[in-house]
Amino acid sequence: PNNYTIERNWTATDDCGNVAWCIQTITVQDVTKPVITCPEDVTIDCDDPLPTTEATATDNCDTSVTIASSDERIDGDCPNNYTIERNWTATDDCGNTAVCTQVITVTDTIAPVLPDLPKGGDLVCTPPNCVEGLKATDNCDGEVDVTCTPGEIVEDGAKRIQVFTYSAIDSCGNLAKSEVTYTWIESKPAIQIDKRADVTSAKPGQTINYTYNVTNTGNVDLSSVEVIDDNLDVKEMEVKPNSIDSGGDEQ
Repeated sequence: PNNYTIERNWTATDDCGNVAWCIQTITVQDVTKPVITCPEDVTIDCDDPLPTTEATATDNCDTSVTIASSDERIDGDCPNNYTIERNWTATDDCGNTAVCTQVITVTDTIAPVLPDLPKGGDLVCTPPNCVEGLKATDNCDGEVDVTCTPGEIVEDGAKRIQVFTYSAIDSCGNLAKSEVTYTWIESKPAIQIDKRADVTSAKPGQTINYTYNVTNTGNVDLSSVEVIDDNLDVKEMEVKPNSIDSGGDEQ
């Protein structure tokens, strides 16, 4: 529409009616490309929608300019880190074009969210184990496997302490972790029996009295102890102390 030719016919006439004429050719061309303005470069999270702001353009001849765009993805160092180069093109009615590029940077900086974990605490006498099969949720990766790492068992007398670390890492290396601490008692009941006679020698028919010293050498309190001595035909002699504490004696 903006490329055309005008033929301008000129005529000269004198007072006696003599005429002379000529033709002037005026060529009109639209060779000026539009002026395009891109939207600003932006940085967004990987779960955000891509921006929809469009480029704008003006033209010296056209009041309406056609604007189009195309996206080119450039991968980064992980699946959810990448760049989109959005190339905008403005075209006027005569095919003159202007281009600009908008850069959209997509990043994954948010760690997964761990699920409800075991509460830990005192397990009395039962050693703990990892809870397997847990899943974390991630804003870009969806479900992420949870890994359980048991720590070293720390001994404090009969008490045992162990820390379990639950962690989840997404495809861009964002890490979430939490620790669960357990305590329990390592039960090791044990006794030591010391049998002593009241004489070192005896005549035939003389009565010998024996004393049994029972020592609790374990790490838990005992409420009763049964002593069996086959040599003296002692069967299930029950010792019932008021208290046989860990490390204490009873005669």
